[in-house]
Amino acid sequence: MFKLLIAVSLTISSLFLTPFVVASEPPIQVLTFNIRYGTARDEGHTWDLRREAVVGAIEELSPDFVGLQEALDFQNDFILENLNSRYTLVAEGREGGRTGEHASILFDADKYTLVRADRFWLSDTPDIPGSKTWSDLPRILTWIEVLNRKTSQRFLVMNTHFSHVSDEARSKSAELILNRLQSIDPPEGTIVFLMGDFNCRPDSMPHATLTESDKGFHDTQQTLG
Repeated sequence: MFKLLIAVSLTISSLFLTPFVVASEPPIQVLTFNIRYGTARDEGHTWDLRREAVVGAIEELSPDFVGLQEALDFQNDFILENLNSRYTLVAEGREGGRTGEHASILFDADKYTLVRADRFWLSDTPDIPGSKTWSDLPRILTWIEVLNRKTSQRFLVMNTHFSHVSDEARSKSAELILNRLQSIDPPEGTIVFLMGDFNCRPDSMPHATLTESDKGFHDTQQTLG
């Protein structure tokens, strides 16, 4: 049996940051952060005006795990270069390689050892880079499995960004994640975090799919406040 927790950015936002702390010994802090893609022409809010604040927010909160949504390659590079060196980045662009937006994961390598990492696309062909079936844009999920160096507690950390256009895409993406979780097959006792910007509300079908089944997640915004 493994414990499932979901860290959700449920509303559409250009800059959405949600930290939460999981009650454990020691406590675990997880941060999901839509940083807004760096080529957006947002007057007064371009990436060069926001990037220091993004790094500062992560530094201030000092989380164990960070999930970044909409991160382009140069945004990943800036964050990694300017963030405390204890963090390791795992990411791939949604169009493959370094191309397109990333659902990046940062983890504290002083506390955790990387066991394995992978990604899949939210489509009918999830192992094909850049694939898209239900929406006009490819969508990716990144995941890592890590081991706490002190306690030997194992964590599976996932990060994604659902379609902002298609209800069908969001619902099928939620179903795919639950199915793929079984094939990832985390070891007994693993704590699983799903981070992301899901572009839906708590009363939506994708949220229900992720949280209401026997093998579903617990929404941290609802259970931890």
